[in-house]
Amino acid sequence: MQAVKKLAPGMIMVIVSLIFFSQALVMEKASILDPAGGSFFPALISIIMLLTGISVLLQQRPTHQSEENKEETFSLKEYKFILTFFAMIVVYVILLSIITFFPATFIFLCASMLYLKNVSWKVNILVSIGSVIVIYLLFSKLFHIIFP
Repeated sequence: MQAVKKLAPGMIMVIVSLIFFSQALVMEKASILDPAGGSFFPALISIIMLLTGISVLLQQRPTHQSEENKEETFSLKEYKFILTFFAMIVVYVILLSIITFFPATFIFLCASMLYLKNVSWKVNILVSIGSVIVIYLLFSKLFHIIFP
């Protein structure tokens, strides 16, 4: 049972990646080999996810050594830390539908850096502004992608 628990994340990643890849293959009028096509990016992400899932499976395969004593468990504080950050991501996704991409991203970057690193507010603001500017220049100006 313990081996199945360890292999579950890798198996889930492999299964989900194969589902995504199959959906990328059946997109109408799109070639997975054309970088400008609508199925190229989903296919690329699913292949990366598949390779990552296989890597996780290989790293977690059962060994003959007794690993019962090496089990790591998370404390309640660590679970709260992870769940709080997940809640921040959910709020970010909700903000995307309320305000536009760039202000929502700026707010999310500031909040996440304060929460995860506890850096000074000057560095936080500068990195957040810089990241939003780079995203804007790269995707809007270079790739001509329209943001919501």
